[in-house]
Amino acid sequence: MSQSIEIASRSQLHKSQLSQKQLPKNKLALRQCLLLLLKGVKDGDLDETESLIYYGLGSLQIMNLSIYWRNAGLAVNFIDLVKNPTLAAWWQLIEEKH
Repeated sequence: MSQSIEIASRSQLHKSQLSQKQLPKNKLALRQCLLLLLKGVKDGDLDETESLIYYGLGSLQIMNLSIYWRNAGLAVNFIDLVKNPTLAAWWQLIEEKH
């Protein structure tokens, strides 16, 4: 992937308030953050048990999420997220590890 795509992903993460010191406070906040990353996907179209990769989430975006969340104090890594890349699984992971 090009550097411009990676920069756009980081910018989108910043806009979604996934800062280095903040985790999504609830599943709705996580959903809203992910929708910012998933170009063209509307809230009603996002099935929380469907793979986010199916919706277009890329490996660099997942890696960036793992970095942001680790910096916010969540003991999670890229493998944890890519193992089951669904909104439901990620929310469960956040709840378990936070």
